[in-house]
Amino acid sequence: MLGWAAAAVGVTGIVSALTPEFANRSDFVRGVLPPGVPGAARIAALTFGLTLIWLSRSLAGRRRRAWQLGIVLVIGLTVAHLAKGLDFEEATFGLLVLAALYRFRKRFDVPGDPASVRLDSAEPSDQAGLRAVRGNELELGSGSYSLSCTVET
Repeated sequence: MLGWAAAAVGVTGIVSALTPEFANRSDFVRGVLPPGVPGAARIAALTFGLTLIWLSRSLAGRRRRAWQLGIVLVIGLTVAHLAKGLDFEEATFGLLVLAALYRFRKRFDVPGDPASVRLDSAEPSDQAGLRAVRGNELELGSGSYSLSCTVET
């Protein structure tokens, strides 16, 4: 049920991002927020909406990581609705789904996909390609190399 609710919030976000705002609300938002923020919020609402639709299947499967990402996306979408044009209606819908996700958080107990590749379980030869740069040190295979970069202005 929460998977469907998340998908509905995602569809609402997409529709809201693609339709014009109420003139009086958008004028108020443009007067309060810096230029460009309402436009960026519109793009964020569209992105979060699409991602929630994509995530809804995993939420329906009660995946724990999907629940965590869903919480972040619903919060982001709710903030984006308010920043793009004070869309209280859509934000309220998002808050209701957020409350439901929080209320039923213990039901999301299915672990992640065991077939997914993790750095810990990868072969040592594969780990060299998967290691990330940490600070100013790059680890490749069994060796460790120090990187330094000087920026002059």
